[in-house]
Amino acid sequence: MKKTKNKKDIIFFSSPIQLDARLADNLIVLGQPCGEIPNGILHIASYLDSFGIRSIVVPIDAFLYKKQFVDISHLIESVVSIFRKQILYYDPDILAFEMMYTFNSDTVLDVIKKIKEMFPQKLIIIGGNHATFCSGDILNPSKNNGVDIVIRGEGEFTTKEIVEAYLNKTLDKAKIQGISYLHDGSIIHNTERLRGDLKHLPQLNYNLILLPDDVNIIMFNHSVMFTRACKGNCTFCTSPSMWNRQITSKTSEKFKSDLLYLVSNGVFHISVWDDDIFVTDESFNQVVAVLLSIKLLYPNVNFYVQSRVSHFRNSNKKIHNQLDLLKKAGVIRIHLGVESGSQIILDAMNKNYKAEWIFDACSAIKEHDIEVGVFIIIGHPGSSAIEEQVSYDLIQKLFINSLIDDMQCHILSPLPGSAVASDARLKIASENVNNYGIVYNYPVYDLVDQRGNITFSQQEIWLWLLNFLDLRQQYLGLDPRVSNKLKA
Repeated sequence: MKKTKNKKDIIFFSSPIQLDARLADNLIVLGQPCGEIPNGILHIASYLDSFGIRSIVVPIDAFLYKKQFVDISHLIESVVSIFRKQILYYDPDILAFEMMYTFNSDTVLDVIKKIKEMFPQKLIIIGGNHATFCSGDILNPSKNNGVDIVIRGEGEFTTKEIVEAYLNKTLDKAKIQGISYLHDGSIIHNTERLRGDLKHLPQLNYNLILLPDDVNIIMFNHSVMFTRACKGNCTFCTSPSMWNRQITSKTSEKFKSDLLYLVSNGVFHISVWDDDIFVTDESFNQVVAVLLSIKLLYPNVNFYVQSRVSHFRNSNKKIHNQLDLLKKAGVIRIHLGVESGSQIILDAMNKNYKAEWIFDACSAIKEHDIEVGVFIIIGHPGSSAIEEQVSYDLIQKLFINSLIDDMQCHILSPLPGSAVASDARLKIASENVNNYGIVYNYPVYDLVDQRGNITFSQQEIWLWLLNFLDLRQQYLGLDPRVSNKLKA
């Protein structure tokens, strides 16, 4: 093919969230039809760009949001058609696919198979949380998925090494840490790569995002991050395995530049989606200083952050000073990983806090006129109808006292890489990973005792999700993330 001025070295393709029909419909209800900016691959592309490596990011949901799909096959055909068009136009040497989520992993692999058949000469690499923990299955020779390299863990530094070597025709997979690949029909897992220093990352280059003519950046949900990793060791989360609880951070200057680009382009609702805004005093002070400076320039900007209940175990002067700073900086809501109101379930989740702290945490936040959002997980091992009732009662108490402004309920998904995925009390009843959803997913398991007897069935778990949704609707109205079909 003739080389053109449009030539790229690598194209990054995000994975389609449209696969989850409820989520796709409700993104439009929420006014964000194009979903999330794929920050993970944008970080990688921006890093490569700083070294002169020509790349572009294709956020596939931006190309799909007006389409109606008959079934998954129709969705896959549409995605492949869009990707093929970009590959023909930009003629990249390398195709990079995001696989963050379990629920759409099969769809991503189906797309890759078709793309590899069309472009067998292209090097195909894949990365993300799900890919990191399922590299062996992805590379299984009998499945012929079309993937050449799986990048495990942090992607920026590994991808740069792969791309530079491949473009220089010096790629030796055996010498690159943190990857898995096939060699003579055998799966090879190279040694782990040590975490990199995020201070070496440039500011995000949003100009690398390819958008259709009828889409602009305001049509996305926007999140930025300053730190990566969390000190928690929750059983349901992949973060402990992914990041080894080692906190790394950007520079304040680059974090500020990321935010300034968004607000200067009309984005005034931004999630600072670090796992915990209070993860260290140093990082908290740096983040708040940046947010205060942005708020001074753009008074209409609002921020959303996350934290852990355990940070509020002692409602002391320091905590209230921090909350006062967040309020002044434009933070309008703090999302807490409450997960459950049952101490038995909290202990099983390794949350490392007392259930009675939840009320105090929410009260402290509301005292500073900041909204409280809570995440609830239903059906964790150790759960039962009795314990879910305990949890329900505590959440109801929070609602009665006007201490909750948003609540998202999720049935546990035993994600690859999480500690709970290997819990013997989970009896997987469905291998359909599409039910490993991110919005009100149906359970894929029963809970069982040591003899294999069911102690908490799929149907019972599902009914408890509906109970929590009814509670939410009673106090906050119907969650816009829930379609009318959910209870059908």
